[in-house]
Amino acid sequence: MGGLAPEPQLNGKSPDCEDASEAGSSNQAAETPPYECDAATRPQSPDPEADPTGDAERYTYPARPDSLSGEKIRSYVAQYEQAYRLNKTYSRRRTYLNRVDVSIQKTIIYDAPDGAAIVQVAYTYDAEIEGDDGPIKIYSPVIYASYYVDDEVIPRAVDKELQENMSRLVVNPITCG
Repeated sequence: MGGLAPEPQLNGKSPDCEDASEAGSSNQAAETPPYECDAATRPQSPDPEADPTGDAERYTYPARPDSLSGEKIRSYVAQYEQAYRLNKTYSRRRTYLNRVDVSIQKTIIYDAPDGAAIVQVAYTYDAEIEGDDGPIKIYSPVIYASYYVDDEVIPRAVDKELQENMSRLVVNPITCG
């Protein structure tokens, strides 16, 4: 229950969201943010009997790293978001899905309380599904997924609006996840 990322809102923002720069300082001890357990979901990996397109291991959520700093957390969040997007696309399209690829563009680590990490990954994905009149290609805009990671939870928040400056966390996974 605790490791699931909640379903994102359609526009990635809510009136209760606040900028991470106003959400607290990085020297606070990590305290698991409150979250609604009933709303915490993530797309499940395909059944082992299924034949998802591409390498089946891409659909597997990664194990939590032993360290929440540097390259380990950056890689973990990128792999987690890739698995999330692939599983979500597969769960919606299943047998109609011919191909899906995720292209990670940038991963940034932001200040977080001790014992936690806040990471944002920018990426696009493209897919090909089988339509009635032949293949249909799907191209996403740049998607910005932000994660708060501690020992208990991984809330996720999404923003699909173009960010020209990623030095500031726009969608806060603590207040919007």
